Amino acid sequence: RVLCPIVATGIISNGEWKEHYVEVPEGPAAVTFELWWFNDWSRYPTHDLDMYVIAPDGTTYVGGAVYNSPEKQVIIDPLPGIYTVLLFGYEMYLIPNPYWLRVCLVV
Repeated sequence: RVLCPIVATGIISNGEWKEHYVEVPEGPAAVTFELWWFNDWSRYPTHDLDMYVIAPDGTTYVGGAVYNSPEKQVIIDPLPGIYTVLLFGYEMYLIPNPYWLRVCLVV
């Protein structure tokens, strides 16, 4: 069974950092962090956000720092505890962009 609630929303601008905290309980087989935003590939340049996930033990995951929406970071057999999710407005043009952070637990 997979549970994927939206755990945070906001608006981000070019060069801006946002920080969110997500509690991962004990027991899931995996957790997936997903960062969604409006990305219009019919126009160039398009927006790009980056996501960095820091586990409770300090391990930093950078698989969510690519040029896609959504950006995803999958962690197998995650440690329980508070994860820090850092978002960076890497290339944002014209207007601040809304985003949605989802966390999927495989239970």
